[in-house]
Amino acid sequence: TAIHLERNVTFSVTGSNGIINRWHPQWLPSGLESFELEDHNSSLVIPSTGLYLIYAQLCYAATKDNNSYEVRVINQGAASSHSKIIAQCSAGTTILDNDITCYTSVAQILQANDRVYLQQIQKHRHLLMSMGRSFLGIVKLS
Repeated sequence: TAIHLERNVTFSVTGSNGIINRWHPQWLPSGLESFELEDHNSSLVIPSTGLYLIYAQLCYAATKDNNSYEVRVINQGAASSHSKIIAQCSAGTTILDNDITCYTSVAQILQANDRVYLQQIQKHRHLLMSMGRSFLGIVKLS
């Protein structure tokens, strides 16, 4: 069971809630359990309980500001306000002409119907979303 998500747009600005949305599957092996996308394609619903590798990268447009995001999980049946952080990535630079990427991954035991999503910590950040620059993926390990 695996899925890799991207957004085939050039540029996006995170809103006031910082949740990255409108993901689209770039590949999903056929014949396996399938993931569902919810909440404007911002969160992935876990199809079955198990150990998962979750990986993500966001690419930020040239800025001297610090940029950080969290990988968050909402447990089955819990309200969105009760999500928990399972990983965080922070990146910054002093050179204004460089784009910045921030990659993180984490292995996590997840329950069926848990939801995984990315949330930008700082508001109104400029993300480069073209193919290969920003992505989110999940692979079931066992």
